[in-house]
Amino acid sequence: MLDSASTSSAVGVERLCRAALAAAEPSGLTSVCASRVVDNRPRGVVWASDPRARQLDDLQVVLGEGPGVTALTEGGPVMVPDLQEQWRQGWIAFERSATQLGVRSVCALPLQIGAVRLGVLTLHGTEPATLDATQLGQQLAICDDLSVALLVADAGSGDWSSVLDAALDPPLAVTSQATGMVMVQLDSTIGEAMARLCAHAFAAGLSLEVVSRSVVDRTLRFQPDRFYPETSPDEPHA
Repeated sequence: MLDSASTSSAVGVERLCRAALAAAEPSGLTSVCASRVVDNRPRGVVWASDPRARQLDDLQVVLGEGPGVTALTEGGPVMVPDLQEQWRQGWIAFERSATQLGVRSVCALPLQIGAVRLGVLTLHGTEPATLDATQLGQQLAICDDLSVALLVADAGSGDWSSVLDAALDPPLAVTSQATGMVMVQLDSTIGEAMARLCAHAFAAGLSLEVVSRSVVDRTLRFQPDRFYPETSPDEPHA
């Protein structure tokens, strides 16, 4: 059961995402997704307007590239009016996969407070589209409020993580749980655990949610990398 702070946070995030979508629709951007990050990488969806918006975010998490990843790295908006006229190097896999989803235009804006990166807001359309200066200003204002909404905490306990985790939608909650389990299995950092999850999803051709559920259901377990001592030139390699 969600406490009042968790419920307020979830409702606030959804309301702000819907406001961002309403402000962007006149430009031709017709879907929105807000996601959290870990180690400056998208981690999973907090709220999405439709399945394709969720798939687009999952795609960037698994591939480790795309407008959302770049927006987080550079700390500013990344607008791609037409993916079929690719202008940025390094998105080859993303451009191909996003086009297969029917995505044509993307606008990604980092959710941050000062130097602290909290997430990313991604708007996309099925036709060429971009934001004008006024519309971009509206989105940046919404992003400021959305960043604060992601930091809503229970003033009594001061436990931000529990409040935020309770406010997550089920797929991200599963991914969060799986990442924690993999971190323990590998005795690694949370960022390394997330990277291993993404690598497995990419190699197996599965979504991050499917792989995460396998970890949580204990049908998939990660093993630490094994390092072997180097042999001498005269000894055969094992």
